[in-house]
Amino acid sequence: MQIVGSQEKNDFGDLLLYLLYSPNEQKLYVTVAKAYNLRPMDITGASDPYVKVEQVYRGKRVKLRKSTCKRANLNPVYHETLEYDLPLNQVAETNFLVQVMDWDSHDKE
Repeated sequence: MQIVGSQEKNDFGDLLLYLLYSPNEQKLYVTVAKAYNLRPMDITGASDPYVKVEQVYRGKRVKLRKSTCKRANLNPVYHETLEYDLPLNQVAETNFLVQVMDWDSHDKE
C-alpha cells in the first residue's frame, strides 16, 4: 500500500484522515475526520463536499466508498469510517485514491 500526498500549501483545502489496518480481520479502516479551508465551488460561495475513497489493486478498482455530503460547508466534519477488505498479501500492490468532491459539480455515481 502506498500513501502519496503533499504537505505543500494548496488552494483546494486540507483533509484529515486516519488509517487503521487490522491483520486479523484483513481489513483497512479509513476514517474521514474532517476537511477545512475548502475552495468554494458554488456560485453562492459555498460547497457541498463529500469524500470518495477508491481502493485500487493492480490498477483495477476494487471498491469505491463515499462519505455523506455536507451541504453548504467549507469546513465539514465527517467522523465517518469506511471499511475495505484487504488481504495481507495484497497490501503492497493496493493503492487508495482519495478525492474531495462537490456534490452538484460532478456526476452522481
